Amino acid sequence: MTIRSFSVLVPAVLAAFIAQGSHIPATTKQSGTLVDEPVVEVNIQERNIHLALSKLANQYQLPIGLEVAADDDLLKERNLSVRVKAGTVKDVLDAVASQCPDYTWELQDDVINVFPKQPNRDPLLKNILAVRLKAFAIEKGTARIEFTKAVLSSHEVSSLLEANGLNVEYEIFSKHDIGALGRGFSVNVSDVTVKSLLNQVIKRSETKYWLLNRYGENRQYLLLKL
Repeated sequence: MTIRSFSVLVPAVLAAFIAQGSHIPATTKQSGTLVDEPVVEVNIQERNIHLALSKLANQYQLPIGLEVAADDDLLKERNLSVRVKAGTVKDVLDAVASQCPDYTWELQDDVINVFPKQPNRDPLLKNILAVRLKAFAIEKGTARIEFTKAVLSSHEVSSLLEANGLNVEYEIFSKHDIGALGRGFSVNVSDVTVKSLLNQVIKRSETKYWLLNRYGENRQYLLLKL
């Protein structure tokens, strides 16, 4: 699985409001200024939802987590094309979801969580995210790849993976993957779900995106990537 870059054309107006610390809101249930922030002339052209969301997250510091649908092969072209001439930030995310009808989104823990609609949601990925960790801690300077290893090798998660015959893949594509989650960032939590932990990390650290995916001929490989 190779991650490639793509172009998102965002005018100065959108860049400015994002730079001020605004986040894309997540559902129509969320009301107020975050939903109503205006945007103009947004143009996104990309091959899948993962590349679109990761670019938005990393370039504009928007905390976004993606749980990949069971029938979504990220290596296949999806021809994602989103244009919002004038609207709100909610319109931008809704437009992305409309191009990827297997997915929906919501705001949870002040993080944008994108996940599959039924029946395209992988029960095992959902269960992994719901695993509750008794305790989890990482020190300052921990690399992204080491963080994912710590999560997936925890007793609670590894037991579930082993029971379902999943092989963990730790993929390094660039220096980003071996870089620290954030300057001076550390974690020490207890009684927390995997999803909540991931959301806390991308909300509080300089790392703004997480991806959970199963792939392979028999969907035997698991990838957690930040």
